[in-house]
Amino acid sequence: VQILDEAIEAAVSLSHRYIPARQLPDKAVSLLDTACARVAISQHATPAEVEDIMRRRQALEVERGIIGREAAI
Repeated sequence: VQILDEAIEAAVSLSHRYIPARQLPDKAVSLLDTACARVAISQHATPAEVEDIMRRRQALEVERGIIGREAAI
């Protein structure tokens, strides 16, 4: 994961504003770490639309097999 300078600046600014319980730079680093982890996980995840299509395809293959067996009888 690559982090742009603008993202670092935003993390410092936003963490300073919205995370009062911790001190800089710890809270900014924690914010960046969480964001990077979410990006890394999302890059390896299969989109929901693709999963839906795969399930539909599998159901159609099962249905096709059933129809084929019924036609053979």
